Amino acid sequence: MFYGEYKHAVDKKGRLTIPAKFRSLLKEKGIEALVVTRGYEKCLFVFPPDEWREYEQNLKSFSPHKINSRTVSRLFYSGANFCSCDRQGRINVSENLLAYAGITKEVTIIGTSSRFEIWDTTSWSKYREEHEKTFEEMAERLELKID
Repeated sequence: MFYGEYKHAVDKKGRLTIPAKFRSLLKEKGIEALVVTRGYEKCLFVFPPDEWREYEQNLKSFSPHKINSRTVSRLFYSGANFCSCDRQGRINVSENLLAYAGITKEVTIIGTSSRFEIWDTTSWSKYREEHEKTFEEMAERLELKID
């Protein structure tokens, strides 16, 4: 559903414009709010509500008696914010999430199918450069079939 890479900026109030292609998809599906939370590798995950619920079910399936389960749940839920798009197609990202991801101004928004991610542009460039070197090897290990 969400594909591509887009460059945007966060304003001083923490507002970020969602890419027009993503907004069109959301509007088409009648989605007015998104869930933004901590992601892996210091990015932010952005979920449509139905995908968030699915992710939540997955989190709830882990035992609360295990420290890793509790830690992951605490970090995901404590950072989660429901955000509605304003008339200009922007969402307001909380200061603590921006700080977590090291975002001050320039961001790269990447589609990852059912959700999208918000990265500090410099961090994304470094991540992509580092991992592009082993992309084929990783795909082979996962037995990813691209015919």
